[in-house]
Amino acid sequence: MTHSELFSVSYLDARDRFIEALTPAGFAHESHTMEGPGGENNLLRAPGGETLTIDVGIRRGTSNEKAIVISSGLHGIEGFFGSAVQLGLLTDARWCDAAANHTIIFVHALNPYGFAWKRRANEDNVDLNRSFFRAGEPRPKTIEDFHAFVDILCPKSPPPRVDLSPLIAVWHIARQGFGKLKRTIPVGQYDYPCCIFYGGSGPSKTQTILESNAGRWAGDAAEIQLIDLHTGLGPWGTYKILLGEDKDRHELDVTRNRFGADHVEDPAVDQEAGKVFYPARGTFLPWFKTLFPGRTCRAALAEFGTYSNLHVLQSLRAEHRAHHYGDPDGKHAWTKTELLEMFAPASPAWRERVITGAKEIFHQAIA
Repeated sequence: MTHSELFSVSYLDARDRFIEALTPAGFAHESHTMEGPGGENNLLRAPGGETLTIDVGIRRGTSNEKAIVISSGLHGIEGFFGSAVQLGLLTDARWCDAAANHTIIFVHALNPYGFAWKRRANEDNVDLNRSFFRAGEPRPKTIEDFHAFVDILCPKSPPPRVDLSPLIAVWHIARQGFGKLKRTIPVGQYDYPCCIFYGGSGPSKTQTILESNAGRWAGDAAEIQLIDLHTGLGPWGTYKILLGEDKDRHELDVTRNRFGADHVEDPAVDQEAGKVFYPARGTFLPWFKTLFPGRTCRAALAEFGTYSNLHVLQSLRAEHRAHHYGDPDGKHAWTKTELLEMFAPASPAWRERVITGAKEIFHQAIA
C-alpha cells in the first residue's frame, strides 16, 4: 500500500479500514457512540444516516512501563490525515513488532461529526481544541480585540466564489502586525457560538468519553505519552512537535531529545511570525495530563504543514458561512472540497512526505 492509498475517501471508509486493521495487528477494539441531546434516542449521524463513533484500538505491551496514545481527528476534517497515519502504523509490521514492549492506544476520530461532515468544529460548532477545561473551571473571557474581528471572520451570509477577505486580512496584518493577530484570532473565543474558534459552554461528548476511559486504556503504565495528530499549520509537508504552555523545562528537554530539537518549538520563545506555535486556551494537551495524577504524562501535538495561514483561514471562513447561512450540500459544496484540500492535500508528494515524517515520529516515540 502506498502512502497516498492510506488516505480514505470518507469518515466511514476511514473507520472501516481502521477497525479492519486492528485484529491482524493484535489490537482489541472498542467503540463509543456519540450521543446528542436526548442520549441514546438521538445518536449523531453521518451524512448517510450511519451512527458516528470514536473507535479505540488497544494492545498491551510486554512491559507496564509506558503507554503511547495516538489520537486523530480532534479537528474533524484533519482526521483524514490522522486516520491515514494510524492505518499506516497498524499495517507496518516492523513498527508493530518494535512497539511490542509498550502499551499502544489508537484513538480514532475524536471528533467524528467534523470528520464525517467535513468540518473542523463538532456538532455544536465547537472547536474542541479550545474546549477542554476541568470540572468547575470557568471559561475565560474572550480577548477584547477579538470582538472587532467577528463581522469580518463570520459574516452572516453565504460565501461568494470571489471573496475580498484576503485583501481585508492583509490590511489588518499591515495595520496591527501578524504577531498580534496570531495572539487574538485563533486563541479561542466564548461569546459567539456561530463563529469560528468557539470554545463552547461546557464539556463536549468527546471530553466525557476521554475522561471516563483514558485511565483504563492506559492500564498501569507508569509513563504515558500522548501524540495528537494535526494538519494546517507550518510550511508545506514539514512538521513540528508542539507542547502545551504548561510544559516545564524538563519536559521540553525530554521531548527535544526524543524527537529532535529542530522539530520541537518552545512555546515560551517561539511565538513570532514564521513559527508554528500560537497561544490558545482550553487546549487538549494540558487537560489530558490531569487524567493521570501521580504518573508521568507527557503530551505533544504533531502539526504538519499545508497551505499558508491566510489561505487556511479563508477556507475555514467560507465553509463556516456555507454551514450556517448557505447550502453546503448544493451550490456551496465547493467549500467542503476546498477545506479538505487545506487539511489533507491531494498531492501525492505531500502525502508521501507527511506519512514518512509521521512514521519517523512514532519510531522515535518507541525507541
